[in-house]
Amino acid sequence: MLIDFIIGLTLMNAMPHMLVGYGNIRFLGLFGYGNLPNIAYAALSTIISVSLFSWKYGVEGWTENFIYLGALAVLVAYWVTGKWLIGFFKKNKQ
Repeated sequence: MLIDFIIGLTLMNAMPHMLVGYGNIRFLGLFGYGNLPNIAYAALSTIISVSLFSWKYGVEGWTENFIYLGALAVLVAYWVTGKWLIGFFKKNKQ
């Protein structure tokens, strides 16, 4: 059960660090302040989560645990569109 907590924790920890990295917000992460260290920390958190999930549940787990798959899909969507969305909304705010 502890491993499941760590899997979820690292996956959800990636989201705020990725967003503050894309938004150029000064926020402390494992690798320091700034956008690039936070994006790197988000990538590391995602890799740890996916690796631990794959180790614990194997290939079958990807077809049986739709809660994790849904959370990962949201994170991947932000990885792909996050920089554009933040830039779009910052531009429209000014």
